[in-house]
Amino acid sequence: MIALISRMMILFVCMMFVSSCASVAPESNSPATLKIDGQVQANVYEVIAHLYRWYFDEVDVQRATASGNSNVWLRELHPALDSDDKSKFRELILPGTMVGVLLKKADYQVAELGVHIKSDRFVIARVERLKNLPRNLKNDYQPIILDGKELRDYLFDKRGETVFPDEKQLQRLRSAAREELIEHFKDSGRSAKIPENELVIHIAPVSPVANEIWVFWEYGRVLVRFSSDMAFDNEQLWLRSKLNVKIYDIDKQVVVSLQEVPGSNAYLTRDQVGRALYNCIILGRKYNLRR
Repeated sequence: MIALISRMMILFVCMMFVSSCASVAPESNSPATLKIDGQVQANVYEVIAHLYRWYFDEVDVQRATASGNSNVWLRELHPALDSDDKSKFRELILPGTMVGVLLKKADYQVAELGVHIKSDRFVIARVERLKNLPRNLKNDYQPIILDGKELRDYLFDKRGETVFPDEKQLQRLRSAAREELIEHFKDSGRSAKIPENELVIHIAPVSPVANEIWVFWEYGRVLVRFSSDMAFDNEQLWLRSKLNVKIYDIDKQVVVSLQEVPGSNAYLTRDQVGRALYNCIILGRKYNLRR
């Protein structure tokens, strides 16, 4: 375990996240009309705090500090949606780190399940590294002026802050994790049963702006990402819908760069794994899945 954490920390120090893509969000030619109020500001701070924990590294902080640019830009997006889909989208641009974020406030029906997926806040739908800033940044986006020192202090204070699902959600998550991991273990072709004392997982802290939970299972050497458009504290998620589950075998599905596997979303980079392990083991909590 100590050796694993040591390797993990080496990965964490040199981490870089995802290769850049051409566009961060659906096209929108509408002018910037978004009202920047306290609620919007708070959401932006929470998004940046999430990026600081899950995406930013030393290079990002150095770049942002050197540029002196702590301002961000925000706009509403109006992509073509189904008639019964009332979801809202926003795009956040951080010039200081050349990062773009697609935010989504879900509001749509899943007729097959009889479920109304509705979120009470904007959460992160996608994060991308930008090669260039949007051409019409100052015309299409609303500027949000952030105090550089205040932002740095906020992120520094937040760096070790952790929030976890309540006990009811944890029980549900543990049941879901147990089912998924045991099934994965069987599908991997291993004939031996899992020892009861090896059904231990590490759960990463949750974020108010990301409907996802990361879990690390040391014995099985896998990372699991549970996600949903619906908040985890929504009863409908557990009663009538289901979680999206993605399992990554860290022995088979880890590469140095995603350019090695273009077009595939079945892999994580070493740096992504290092960051996930840091959040799961160092900042996370350990739970036993024994019944």
